[in-house]
Amino acid sequence: MQISIEEYLALIENNAVTLIDVREPHEFAQDNIDGAQNIPLSELTNNLDDMDSDTPIILVCLSGKRSLQAATFLKSAGFANVRSLTGGMLAWNQSQ
Repeated sequence: MQISIEEYLALIENNAVTLIDVREPHEFAQDNIDGAQNIPLSELTNNLDDMDSDTPIILVCLSGKRSLQAATFLKSAGFANVRSLTGGMLAWNQSQ
């Protein structure tokens, strides 16, 4: 249910992908990945109708814990192609 940074970068080169940052707005405002949408973990339930279940969804947070929770929730809600970015923003920033 996870995706590495390398796999994510390869995926976005060739496919349409939705990147959702599940951190709180103040965290997202400080640092985020270009193209990411900010939908805090606590608000995912309210935003299910706005998400395309046919497009791969990649979730990111600070370290990977909240994004894994979000991936588990979305899978239980019927989203088949959902993955969490391994290591979150901490790993992303180290890779840049």
